[in-house]
Amino acid sequence: MRYYLVAKEETDLKIVSELWCIGEESFNSFYPKTGWPIFNELIDKSTTENNLLDYYDIVNQSGRRIPIDKFMDMLSEMKMKKEL
Repeated sequence: MRYYLVAKEETDLKIVSELWCIGEESFNSFYPKTGWPIFNELIDKSTTENNLLDYYDIVNQSGRRIPIDKFMDMLSEMKMKKEL
């Protein structure tokens, strides 16, 4: 399953490119992709006053939106691998 970083106001998920693919899950392992550094930068630059992640959701390849905190919980249960 692939996961993408998408702005909350984005409604046309057909335009989401591979640049925003943060990773792929397979057999309970997570393989970071091109969007992973962008996702990490948003985490690093977020503060309690200006949480940049409030403007984004994670969307899986089926189009299901996942709140960032739920996605982080999912990640904590997976093994992190090197990029595919």
